[in-house]
Amino acid sequence: MSPIALAQDRPPPTVHGFDDLAFKNDYITPRGLLVTNKGLTIQILNGFVAPVYSSASGPISDLSLVAGVWNDLNPGHQNAPTHNEFDAFGGVNFSIYKDWIAGIQYVAFISPPGNFNTEHNIEFSLRYEDNMRWLSRISLNPYAKLFFTFSGDSTVVLGKVPSSDVELGAVPTWDLHPLLS
Repeated sequence: MSPIALAQDRPPPTVHGFDDLAFKNDYITPRGLLVTNKGLTIQILNGFVAPVYSSASGPISDLSLVAGVWNDLNPGHQNAPTHNEFDAFGGVNFSIYKDWIAGIQYVAFISPPGNFNTEHNIEFSLRYEDNMRWLSRISLNPYAKLFFTFSGDSTVVLGKVPSSDVELGAVPTWDLHPLLS
């Protein structure tokens, strides 16, 4: 079958956007650094996911590009600039045999007021989407992340470059759909 006919059978890839707006009374980084606990902090996340490859067969079933920005604003903090931090990120995620999702992402931590030198990081991730196969309507979705700082002022672990940390976790999900219908 011709590639044109195959392409007509599939819907066109769709770019997905995501946004998050959070109002908080403090900001503690995922690595445990207390940035502020005085006044209001506003955190804004914007990004997009662009699928670039999809296949029903083969070890790599999906590949997507991810990019975005994150901002931390502290309008209520006295004696400090309002724009505290700006982070830019970009990377690639891909599915391996549909259930395993791997990713590589570059992240720059930037201080608009110059409180620290730009920190350059790379994060590797791997997660397994168990899709409720083993526990009926419950899925565990375990994951692992390796975060590595290779340049700049590090806020990870001991504040030295290079430095790294590992995060192990799960995103448990319970499907209530059969109970609600």
